[in-house]
Amino acid sequence: MRNNNGGSSTGILALIAVIAILFGVFGGGLSAVLAVLGGALGLIVLIVAAVMFFAFKGSSEEADQAAQRGQTILSTDEAQTLANARHQVTDIRMLNTRIDDPEIRRRSNEVCDIMDKLLKAMKEDPKKISDGQMFLQYYLPTQKEILTKYERIEESGVAAKDQLAEKVLEHLYNIKTATQKQLGNVFDDAVFDVDAEIELMKQSMREDGLMN
Repeated sequence: MRNNNGGSSTGILALIAVIAILFGVFGGGLSAVLAVLGGALGLIVLIVAAVMFFAFKGSSEEADQAAQRGQTILSTDEAQTLANARHQVTDIRMLNTRIDDPEIRRRSNEVCDIMDKLLKAMKEDPKKISDGQMFLQYYLPTQKEILTKYERIEESGVAAKDQLAEKVLEHLYNIKTATQKQLGNVFDDAVFDVDAEIELMKQSMREDGLMN
């Protein structure tokens, strides 16, 4: 649905412009200076009204085109939440390149791959963003913090590194499982819709005598 605020604002500005121009035209008897100022004010307001009109028109057309292309328009908060999450994933991938243990690197990159799919799915279905707030705002940053600390410990060469590596590997297995489950939750509605469509088509084919 289009926002009518732009049209109302433009109408008010246009009315002000007309009044200002009339004042400029008929106010000459009072003062030539006021007439000039009134005309100038009217011209300025008309220019501002025209700029606002085309700006609102452009925004509306852009939104309509996005809707026609099937694109989802995110709110400012939703876009910021996803942007922060993508930044976290990018940081984790950078951390992975600095970790020596090949198995930890491999498992962590696998988690990042699933996270990328999760963020893409949330962008396409913003209703799922609120469902994944805990995952995006707690699990993801904590995952980054764990790997950051492990990378520092690994670099230091302390004796406890090997024991810690085993715990990190176990953690990566658990976070991978959790991320896959979160991704599955995003697609729950889609799976239900596809299943319902399949059953409806089967019923239609039976009614039409095309299927036993």
